[in-house]
Amino acid sequence: MSNKRSIKNTKGNSKRKKKQEVEKEHSSMIDSVGEFDGNFKRIFWVCIIIILVFCLFYFITVMITGKEKDNSKNVVTDSSISYTEIMAGRSFSMPENEYLVLYYDKSNSDYLTTYSTAVSSYRAKGENLTIYTVDMSGALNKGYVSEESNTSPQSVSDLKVSGPTLIHFKDGVVLQYLEGEENITNYLG
Repeated sequence: MSNKRSIKNTKGNSKRKKKQEVEKEHSSMIDSVGEFDGNFKRIFWVCIIIILVFCLFYFITVMITGKEKDNSKNVVTDSSISYTEIMAGRSFSMPENEYLVLYYDKSNSDYLTTYSTAVSSYRAKGENLTIYTVDMSGALNKGYVSEESNTSPQSVSDLKVSGPTLIHFKDGVVLQYLEGEENITNYLG
């Protein structure tokens, strides 16, 4: 009997061992599923946070610049390049042989309206000289502003303007020097 019992015990032990192994296997599978589930949740939340950060930066950028890209035309609004506005230091060295340069303070709204209209009407006439404008309120042009004008400058180092001024250049030499709103608008009109 003891032999039978020992055989039964070994059979019972082996069944128990198999049951324990199966349970271990199942628990390791459950652990790995739980581990996968935890990793998936972490990855999901990291992706959500990254997307939210990008959206936040986009909206902050739009709010700060106050501009949004116009997708229908694929251009940025309020951008333009002016080929007719120059620095005062280039007045004597433009590529044309003969041209006009109008100096005025563009931060003054009265001057801006008056001279922008005069320049536009001069250009609309057709076959005229090229006219360049200089914004005397610009930081790089302030060195040419003076209390007293030099009406016959020989070079850029001699250039001094005291108010709205129109200069007619030919071959790098001043042909005509006009000051004052009435004289300039009459010439351009």
